[in-house]
Amino acid sequence: MVGIVLFLASGFYNYLVVAVPRVEEIKLSKGLYHGLMGLKIILATGVFFLASALVGRSKSLEGFRRNRPRWLAVTILLAALSAAIGGYLKVAAW
Repeated sequence: MVGIVLFLASGFYNYLVVAVPRVEEIKLSKGLYHGLMGLKIILATGVFFLASALVGRSKSLEGFRRNRPRWLAVTILLAALSAAIGGYLKVAAW
């Protein structure tokens, strides 16, 4: 959990301190950039939730662990989409 918090905190810092001040200079429209970044954050949050649910011990999330292959595939798909959006933003915006 500490790793997830540090990962998210460093990402938000990078977004707010590095990327947002440069939004005026990017090649993409502001709306598209921020929309894609918001989608990336939502996908990453889903990845962290599913990963935590799959390895956790909570009885309320037992359904995720019973269908582990399906939810692991969803987690991998969400992670790949998040990485693809991040790569697109990195290449297209700068």
